[in-house]
Amino acid sequence: MMNWIREGLRSAFRQPFAIVTLFVYELLWGFFLYRYIQSIVTPLLHRYPGSSLPGGASHLFLAEGQFRLTKTDLLIPYMWTLAVLLIVRMTVTPLLNAAVYYSLHRTDLNAGYRFFRGIKQLGGHYLLYYVLLIAFTAAPLPWLIGKASELYGKHFLTGKLIAALLPYAGG
Repeated sequence: MMNWIREGLRSAFRQPFAIVTLFVYELLWGFFLYRYIQSIVTPLLHRYPGSSLPGGASHLFLAEGQFRLTKTDLLIPYMWTLAVLLIVRMTVTPLLNAAVYYSLHRTDLNAGYRFFRGIKQLGGHYLLYYVLLIAFTAAPLPWLIGKASELYGKHFLTGKLIAALLPYAGG
């Protein structure tokens, strides 16, 4: 087993272009997603009353927040931005996977060349595989949404609804 691990690490260290590219890709996604969420959450936290005020102030803050989320279109631009980021990530990730796997398989070619050649040759196949994977993973969602709407009629409180839906979502 240790021989396989050593050989895998040696093979990975012979792929510096792929390692650096994946590292930069994950670093940039993490950084920009963190900064985007921070730009949304920090102004909200500055308005939070804290523990120095009576308990009614925090309840008022939560009630105001719930009202603004349900009665205004405050959330829509944030949701569109997150949806676009998700679609971009779901498009780029299979292409990078194709490049890495091709690069690991074809060690006889130049590192940068084989990386981009992998995107060109295998990118479409990996995108199709990824779309099928997502489709099969999301296949139970219509059933789960139907079950959620059925349980919503029985449980009006959010906590009880989530507790009733949890076994179905886990399955």
